[in-house]
Amino acid sequence: MINSLQQKNEAKIQELEKMESEFERLAGPYVVREKQWFPKTIDTGKVVKVLELYALQLENLDSTHHDSKFELTKVLFGKSKKDKSNPYSMMLVSLNFLSDEENLQEFVQFLQKGTISNRIKEGKTSDQIELVDYKFLENNLLPLTHIGSIQTTRNQKNETLDVRMKIHLFSQ
Repeated sequence: MINSLQQKNEAKIQELEKMESEFERLAGPYVVREKQWFPKTIDTGKVVKVLELYALQLENLDSTHHDSKFELTKVLFGKSKKDKSNPYSMMLVSLNFLSDEENLQEFVQFLQKGTISNRIKEGKTSDQIELVDYKFLENNLLPLTHIGSIQTTRNQKNETLDVRMKIHLFSQ
């Protein structure tokens, strides 16, 4: 009886290991993204690097019809605060930047969706965007982001917008 139970136990352990291996194979890419979108803690250095690199790419997207403008001037992080009624933490981030309207819309979509825009993808194809920068942005996602507020002031002299934005980043 004991041998029979031990054999059944061994068989179940092997079956479990096989299932775990198959799960890791199938879910691997999704688990990597999930860990970036909803990390245990927010790596502020990585967030700044992603924001700066995205800002630089927006600035590089000049065309014959459009002189692209985007300059990230300030990023300030608050403390991460645990939400007592929910299983996550939030961190307030204040951003200041100069932008044209097209790039502002694109930046907002980047924050909301967490994906690289078609314009930047096209910029990579037309060599306006360096492949190494594109790959970094593709492989390093921002945590889930909620835009709290956007304030803009139009600078008539150089046709840009002075933007102040408050966002919340989420972690586990």
